[in-house]
Amino acid sequence: MVETLSLNVSIPSINVEHNFIVPVDMSVEIAVSLMLQTLSEEYPGVHKRPIKGNNLIQRKTGKLLTSGCSFKQLGVMQGDDLVLV
Repeated sequence: MVETLSLNVSIPSINVEHNFIVPVDMSVEIAVSLMLQTLSEEYPGVHKRPIKGNNLIQRKTGKLLTSGCSFKQLGVMQGDDLVLV
């Protein structure tokens, strides 16, 4: 069974917060891509930028999450608050 994390993600550009469940071993880059896909389906007026233009920031530390690393490698914990910019 795949270990997962429930993450609270704030998206300031559209003033929305979402809860996403992601595998702990998924890379941030893939997770951001899937988050953007979900958001573009839920909010058709939202235009997604290229993946290199979007990042996740850990709210409590202000740390930019490295796109090539997994959430587990970065020490992201269950219920962490992130910001998608």
